[in-house]
Amino acid sequence: MLNHETPHRFNELKRVLGITATTLSRRLDALVEHGLVHREVFAEVPARVEYGLTERGETLRPVLESLFCWVDEHMA
Repeated sequence: MLNHETPHRFNELKRVLGITATTLSRRLDALVEHGLVHREVFAEVPARVEYGLTERGETLRPVLESLFCWVDEHMA
């Protein structure tokens, strides 16, 4: 499970979500484009990129938590 309070790196998200790098990259690009996720690139060697929720993305948290609760109750 991910901590939603802190940013996460690409490979961490890929491992936890269990999806391909291509799929994750496309989804993250779309979320960044819609202003739900912030992408921060650090000028380091090797390059480091972190993803975190924007303020707009945070507004979805209650909705998603409700959805997850519903799934837990009805899809067990």
